[in-house]
Amino acid sequence: MKKSFFFKLVLIISTFCILINGIVLFVIYNRVYVETAASVKEDLYLVADLTKEMLMAMDNGGFNFDGDADNRLDKVCEEHGVSYLYVLKINDDEKSCEYMAMGQGPGSNKDFKIDRKNGEVIEFSRNEDVLMGVYNKKKLYDFERYSSTIDETMACFMYLDKTFDPKSGKYKKADKPIIIAAEQSMKSLTDTFIHTYVVYAVIFSLSAIFIAVVGCLVVRYRVSKPIRKISGRMDSFITDMKEDFEPLPEKGNDEFAVMSVSFNSMARQINEYITNIEEMTRERHTREAEIDVARRIQEGLLKNIDYNNSRISISAYMKAAKNVGGDLYEYEVLDDGRIYIMIGDVSGKGITASIFMATAITLLRQYAIHGYAPAKLLEAFNVSLTDCNPEEMFITAFVALYDPSDRSLTYANAGHNPPYIVSDELMTLDGAKGLMAGIFDDEKYEEERIILKENDVVFLFTDGVNEATNNKKIYGTERLEKVLGSMTKRSNSEVMNEVLDDVKEFVSGEEQSDDITILTMQVKEG
Repeated sequence: MKKSFFFKLVLIISTFCILINGIVLFVIYNRVYVETAASVKEDLYLVADLTKEMLMAMDNGGFNFDGDADNRLDKVCEEHGVSYLYVLKINDDEKSCEYMAMGQGPGSNKDFKIDRKNGEVIEFSRNEDVLMGVYNKKKLYDFERYSSTIDETMACFMYLDKTFDPKSGKYKKADKPIIIAAEQSMKSLTDTFIHTYVVYAVIFSLSAIFIAVVGCLVVRYRVSKPIRKISGRMDSFITDMKEDFEPLPEKGNDEFAVMSVSFNSMARQINEYITNIEEMTRERHTREAEIDVARRIQEGLLKNIDYNNSRISISAYMKAAKNVGGDLYEYEVLDDGRIYIMIGDVSGKGITASIFMATAITLLRQYAIHGYAPAKLLEAFNVSLTDCNPEEMFITAFVALYDPSDRSLTYANAGHNPPYIVSDELMTLDGAKGLMAGIFDDEKYEEERIILKENDVVFLFTDGVNEATNNKKIYGTERLEKVLGSMTKRSNSEVMNEVLDDVKEFVSGEEQSDDITILTMQVKEG
């Protein structure tokens, strides 16, 4: 299993844990809210009922409260954690009420007994359906949440029209019914809810994090163990350029062995140059020498810019945005006369991109020499890059195989700009698609085949051409196609030079922002 697969598994595990934790917390949120509200209602009912029993036992039937009534209600509030407890008498007009006694408990507003005094008549200023419903005996008790000038509360209203007569030892009907109201401050209710929910949220979040970490650790040590040694060696070489780099094993005949040979060869060449560079005395000269080494290695890996035989003519151009770049081109003439043409663009720029480019072009050349079909070549190339890619870079690449015997061009694409065929009319080679190489090791690539005509020109390019900029304006595909469409019946070198001249004219001397690479191949008679 490859490191890229490990990354995908970690992402899946983390996403799954976050999703499950979110669902659980959502369910808990609703459950805690409902249970908290239900518990508050139950407590309010019990307090109102307790107060009802207390009033029936203490009153003489007229509900005339003495001066100690408020203190008793205060005590009930304190004992049962209720914010407000009061007794109301509804006036005959049923549009106002009178406070007969009131108690105050935890979480209450300190101005409650100041604003609402016993004996004071209060006009109804809101819809009193719940209160009047209880008063009119539609229900013996009911609940309501409302806001007043004092506080926002959850209230339980309870009807009382009986009192205990100590003389007869029986309950008797009171002169006028009253309403007992037990209220809980919503702020207190909210504080209770938040505290309970936070406790659950912390517990489940920590559990989710623990499960995710354990899952990731298990995947890391189970999945990445087979390639950990290789990854460590490559990382030490690419990041530190160590002279004592231990070569990768070159056993076997598979693609990994071919990659190992190519990488070790590149490592030996670079180490030889680094040894010479270390003899320089100044840090500035050392830096310049490193860049020069990378540039010479890069130039040494590329084929000549021109090639001709009786069947085809090839021209190439590459100019890095910096001293070294990440673009590459390659052509390979096989023993049976078939010709490979390839172009690629590595993510990033500078020395790191050039090192990755050197690995890429070496692998492409090896697979081409072995005669891999374009799609198979890209699949093997992608696996090799993914296996040995500690910096998690990627490359776009286009690979085509031309067979002069029937003038067929078979091609495959790994996320690169679709090339063009400059013929009687301009055609785009966009039939085969695929993801850029170096990301996922199990990527499959499509393959397409077309027949070329005499003098047709295959135009391969990197995005440094169509994305060339001038004052934040982009050269663009439309302008490129316009130039190519006017170049029918022209040689491949003329097509390439005309495009380069037009790009140069467009940028008007502005600094080059990306590597520019072009490869053209023209079909000859024969």
